[in-house]
Formats: sequence, structure tokens, C-alpha cells
Amino acid sequence: RLYQKARPAEKLKTHCRQGFFSDDGNICLPCRPGHFGKDGETECHECPKNMYNTKYGEDHCYRCPLNKGTHSNAASNLEDCTVEGLKDRLVDKVEDIGSDFRSGIRTGLRSGIDLLGGHKTKQKED
Repeated sequence: RLYQKARPAEKLKTHCRQGFFSDDGNICLPCRPGHFGKDGETECHECPKNMYNTKYGEDHCYRCPLNKGTHSNAASNLEDCTVEGLKDRLVDKVEDIGSDFRSGIRTGLRSGIDLLGGHKTKQKED
């Protein structure tokens, strides 16, 4: 054969660098403030609560200053970090501690320790 049957053109996917995303696979666009992009992903992610970023095309978020926090995700200004936001941050931390404490109690009970009475069940010795 002197000629080869033409194949349909394959659509090439664009690989975007960190801080950028491609929703259609052709063009890389910068993530907007309050969001960040990971290498080669097709979408940007919101900055988590108590973090922010201010520029387009960021690949990370910055932690709010000490004693400040945000009320929600996707903070796009340092001014979004407030003392009032710290209250939310503390409430979240207390809820986490409570969850860890309850989990620890369950774990302790499972291992044979009666936490309320202080009695130990007989365990196999090494």
C-alpha cells in the first residue's frame, strides 16, 4: 500500500502547572484568589477554613495569623482572618478534641479497661 488510511485527530489534553487548571483540556486558566491548584488537575480547590490566598494562580494557601481565623473556606484576603473567625476556629478544635476523647474511651474500653471504675480485666502476660 502506498497510502495509509487517515485516523481521526486525537484530542490532546493540556497539562497545567500548579496554580492553574483546565476545564476543557485545551487552555490552562489561573485559580482565582481563595483557591489553589495542584499540578495537572482539572479544577481548583478552595483554601480550607483559617487559610487564605490573595492572588490568581496560587498553588497553596497561607495560614491566618495567630489568634485569627476565617468563618468559611475560600478566603481571598488577609482581612478575612479576624478575631471573630477565631471563635469558629476554637469551636472546631473543641469539637475535634471531643471526638478524639470519645474515640479514646471506646478504644480503652475495647482493650479491657473499665475507665469509670478503674478496673482492668485480666490480660495475657508476655
